[in-house]
Amino acid sequence: MRAYYDAYIQDRLAFEKMLETEAYVILEQANTIGADKAMAQALKHINKADTELVSQDLKEKVFDYGEKLFQSIGAQSSVEMYQARSAERGAVLDFIDYPLNNRWWLEDEFKKIAMFKSEEEKLTRLEFIKNYEFPGEGSFYDNISSADAMHVTSKTDDAIDFLWENDGLSKKRLSTQLFQFSPTLEYSGLDATSDYLIRVSGYGEALLRANGQRLQPTKYEKNFEEFKEFPLSKDLITDGKLKISFDKPDEEHLNWRKQSRVTDVWVIKQ
Repeated sequence: MRAYYDAYIQDRLAFEKMLETEAYVILEQANTIGADKAMAQALKHINKADTELVSQDLKEKVFDYGEKLFQSIGAQSSVEMYQARSAERGAVLDFIDYPLNNRWWLEDEFKKIAMFKSEEEKLTRLEFIKNYEFPGEGSFYDNISSADAMHVTSKTDDAIDFLWENDGLSKKRLSTQLFQFSPTLEYSGLDATSDYLIRVSGYGEALLRANGQRLQPTKYEKNFEEFKEFPLSKDLITDGKLKISFDKPDEEHLNWRKQSRVTDVWVIKQ
């Protein structure tokens, strides 16, 4: 069951990531066709993941094995089908088609943008969304918990590094739903003649150090999908190398769900 589930997810992931990339290409036309039309076309394209279904034979195998496991050992892999106690308790069949791209997040973002008063505001926000993971030449972005992260050197084996909300059906960005409490990142080949800006997204505090020195923020927002920004002087990267770390705040009195965490990190050349 796990093998077929894995194979199905891998096929879906490749397809849905491709759709998202193509949706951002559509958004690049917003300056010429208008923001509203670009958003409508991009959303229609990325939502093909719900209509142009892939590898359904693999999915059927997963459900076949789910039934056999229920009949043989009473494994309850679904709330609706097998009366699992809750979605959080191993109901893996109920999440087999959960989005593997950011289409739910984009749908919500587009609704907000549609309410903006001016076309200029809409285009500015769309530009930010399109370039969220691509900050430009000489700059870097890492989704802290992604296997594709280039600069993250820390690891976590803790089962609580996943944001659980709305019974597992969160509509936040996928990167926002995974996190580390105190990640470390390492970079080489930075331009030692240039200043940088370190941007952090996550929740709560971010007590950031660059090459061992605590940096002071110029922007410090604490909620999900908001940003903290820390100017990084070229004086700290004279050899072109950078290590980012985070001091752990005193939060032992808080439930882990309320403790500070990091989800995304940018190092942006100025």
